Amino acid sequence: MPSISPTTPTVSRSSCGIVSRYYAIRYPRPIILPELATELLMKILLELHVGDLTRCKRVCRRLNDLVTNDLSLQYKMELDIAGMVDGPPGAADLGVRLKKLRARNATWQTGLPVHTLLLDSPNIPTTVWHCTGGFLLYEQRSTAQSLQFQLHRPAYPNSQTSGGLRVASKTLFAWKTSIPSLAEIRSCSVNPEENMVVITKNTGHMEIPRCVVLSISRDTTPHPMAAQSEYLASRPRAQPQLSDRDRIESVGDLISWTIHPAMNTGEHSEMLVINWKSGATVWRSEGKSTAKCLLLDSSHILVIDHQGLFVHEFDPNLSPATTPPYSTTDDSSILFALPALHGGTRVESLQCYVPGPRNFGGDRVHFQEDPDLAILAIHMCTSTSRVLFHSPHKEHLIYVVPLSTILAELENHAQIPTRRQGRVIPWSQWGPDGARLLRVDSEPHILTIMGSRVAIPLGARNLEIVQDIFVVDVRPRSAAETFSGRGRDGSAALGAPRGRVDVSDTIPGLESFAVPVTTRLPYRMTYVKAWTESDAKLVVGQVLTHDGVVLTCNPLPLPIGQIIQQMNA
Repeated sequence: MPSISPTTPTVSRSSCGIVSRYYAIRYPRPIILPELATELLMKILLELHVGDLTRCKRVCRRLNDLVTNDLSLQYKMELDIAGMVDGPPGAADLGVRLKKLRARNATWQTGLPVHTLLLDSPNIPTTVWHCTGGFLLYEQRSTAQSLQFQLHRPAYPNSQTSGGLRVASKTLFAWKTSIPSLAEIRSCSVNPEENMVVITKNTGHMEIPRCVVLSISRDTTPHPMAAQSEYLASRPRAQPQLSDRDRIESVGDLISWTIHPAMNTGEHSEMLVINWKSGATVWRSEGKSTAKCLLLDSSHILVIDHQGLFVHEFDPNLSPATTPPYSTTDDSSILFALPALHGGTRVESLQCYVPGPRNFGGDRVHFQEDPDLAILAIHMCTSTSRVLFHSPHKEHLIYVVPLSTILAELENHAQIPTRRQGRVIPWSQWGPDGARLLRVDSEPHILTIMGSRVAIPLGARNLEIVQDIFVVDVRPRSAAETFSGRGRDGSAALGAPRGRVDVSDTIPGLESFAVPVTTRLPYRMTYVKAWTESDAKLVVGQVLTHDGVVLTCNPLPLPIGQIIQQMNA
């Protein structure tokens, strides 16, 4: 028998097989992506975002061919660029959707679609209420003596850039049983998912503010699912000014309602959350006269004032027999602090705007705004006095905040059950990479939001009517690559006047803040001119919709330019 060296191990064939299988499992051969079956490869690629897909094109010829030529991948990339997600099942053919989406994305550089809605009320000043989700409420003449209350969601399904949304229009009569005139309305909101409209009524001196809920399809008040015909505030208020607009919105079973005090009375705003189906007031608070509240989700409310964004939690199923105590800032679970103001600065007014879209249950769109990219906007007017006997310097500031900034921190907060006191997050820890600050040169008209885009309408110099509309698209840093290779500001190329909107990372010359403020969220901006001097129409409002910008106008007997000349003569 041959001798066996002590350094040479003896391994049987069975042992070799076991070792081979062990190393095959422990150290498998790397999977090379381009070698996968096409079906599996497509499933993986469809989970990637536009930046990753663009990089995949540089890996090899096969991946380049797939990403370049496959319609579903091209559609996925266009959706990311537009800030959209695919619509519900039953939408149009993929090729049709891709064509419309490409045309829609191209308008960001060439100019967003602009549609005009002429109102049939030339002899009266028309009040147009712009509601979340692209809805309008206005009076329309039916006869020489009477007016009708019109609920309207403009849409243009035959346009090349349409997302497939259909027009919704309804004449409402039931509201007149409780509100004699549109001038009596202080605020309103449309909740299409629940087929309802909520309207707050004007009140006299020391009367209790109230709101009513209407059914859209049945044109009845109260709504058949509403617990009562009217919902009341907790206390009366002095006679408010017409400019003191309440703020109301409805999502699901809930109504959030900010009731402004009369000016110069020293009273606080009252903020309520009402479950309109049970009739219960589930949360309430008092705040500074400029404070506003809006719903974050079914159990959290966001209160906004000059200090910051306060997140409060409430029980949506509270019994109508239980009256909740007034919540204070100390009860908030999270405070997102805003930048500290200069010592001589005061906040004169504050408005907040919530995102769209809002759709009826039967709507079938080709594509729709990505809810993960939704934003809110806050307009703050400040005045700063630094020199005695000089007029204060006014600044109009707009914060644009992706809701994901707030919801991510709220989720982290919920995972720490032992935390009882509210958490204060300084601006330096969340603002620079979680918001975008803008400055505009004058008081903006009502802002409207659709997805990640906010439309900022600015009046003509020395005139109250809208002339310039800037649309700013702001997204979280995680979506920065959707703007890659596409210029930040395309408004100048479209003829926008210089200096009206400043979106710089660090805006120069701001006097409102104690220290310079920097924000770095990715954005892009485009521009729409609302009218020219040759137009024989008066723009009374604008709204950002699923299909572009819609201008609501009254016809004029002469072009605007001639009317201005006559006024100045």
